[in-house]
Amino acid sequence: MPYVVESCVDKSLYLIAAAALAATILWSPPAETQRSRLVIDEDRVSAWIEDSQSALKAPVLAVGIVRPDEDLFLEVFGPAEVDSRFLIGPLSQSVTAMALLLVMEDHEELTLESPASTWVDDVPSTITIGHLLRHESGLQAPHGFSPWTATDASLKHLLQEATWNPPGAVEPQDLNYAILGAVIEAVAGEPYAAIVAERIFEPLGMENSSATSELAQARLVEGHQYYFGFPAAREEPAFNPVIVPARFVTMSPRDMSTWLRLFLNEGRVDDEQVIPSEIVETFREEGLRSSGATATFTSAMALADDEDIGAFVFANTNSWNASGPTRILDGVLASLAMEDPPRGSNFEFLVRIFLGFLLLIAVINCLYEFLRWLQIRSFKLNRREAVVALVAFGLGAAAVAAVWLLYMPLPVLHATQPDLALALVLFATLIPLSRLFTGFMKTFRSDAKSVTKYFGF
Repeated sequence: MPYVVESCVDKSLYLIAAAALAATILWSPPAETQRSRLVIDEDRVSAWIEDSQSALKAPVLAVGIVRPDEDLFLEVFGPAEVDSRFLIGPLSQSVTAMALLLVMEDHEELTLESPASTWVDDVPSTITIGHLLRHESGLQAPHGFSPWTATDASLKHLLQEATWNPPGAVEPQDLNYAILGAVIEAVAGEPYAAIVAERIFEPLGMENSSATSELAQARLVEGHQYYFGFPAAREEPAFNPVIVPARFVTMSPRDMSTWLRLFLNEGRVDDEQVIPSEIVETFREEGLRSSGATATFTSAMALADDEDIGAFVFANTNSWNASGPTRILDGVLASLAMEDPPRGSNFEFLVRIFLGFLLLIAVINCLYEFLRWLQIRSFKLNRREAVVALVAFGLGAAAVAAVWLLYMPLPVLHATQPDLALALVLFATLIPLSRLFTGFMKTFRSDAKSVTKYFGF
């Protein structure tokens, strides 16, 4: 029997929670449509998704459209099944938010106004549970932090290294939900994965979902990363397990349909109140929309509450800012309103291809200059050529430093976008080297002309 919650918490608590969840999972509904128009032309939708999949170069796409009582559309395009598991990235935060509210119902000492420092050390006493839910804690992760680089760092260490600005401004940080995961464990007295399984996945019959950091146990679809426009299979890089509540929950397409249908049915499963309706109401009043990525997966989901419709897209590739699945999701919602979905864009593919083409030119040019230099094997540079070579190396180093400091540290970039990291390093190396070999040649020729002129040859 599903876990049935019998107690009922003050509704006002959950109305406050609605605002807390809004910063992470906001959804602006599409234009109003009549229910009678919500008819799925499966052939048309499938054809458009296949075109989008081709543009995205995603080996596997999973797309679902659900109503309270049925799956209007649930298909997997590629070598996977509806029960295959995907990493759902920041969509994990909706699961953590639900788990927190369920634990909050059983423990009066835990409220949205409670200081998080009551259960987690090294959090300022001014930071409340509500601040963390809303991503308004003012927390700034240590520079260079990512789940894939600080794999062994404890939450305590990360919080000691973090910067805390005054709370209020919305700034999404994985560490906010890592702290909430620790709060859930401290209050409930069980591991986060066990709590989520017991209170959410098992009651809902979500048999192919988990919140464990052991991906080998999760039976994942094979993930991919792009290498200059083309996907290559790659396992999800090792990540810090404390970030699971923020980014690394796994779920199958069938289970995601169940998850969205929970909100459409006000927390009921087979006419049993599995999740208190007050909790579900917090999600429905604010709407539900989220998207994001891990190193090898992207995902997007939305709840269009005015039409009792939920939709999601999973892809087993890493895409810039989850742009691919998000665009497909918007197209699916547009098709429900009988609007023409946007054409599948291959902009990211073209940019990566162009980057690879430029890199190939740089490699060929450097190799050409190197072969020319082998004919003379001179290491002499005149002053002008030495300055030019030094400037070229300086610009290359400055480009790497700028990306590292202003955008993303190189190890993080390599973990999430390896072709971009490779291109940056090679451009910063090959162009100066090519210029150095050219400088050797010009100096040699200049000296040869001077000798010829001196002897009158």
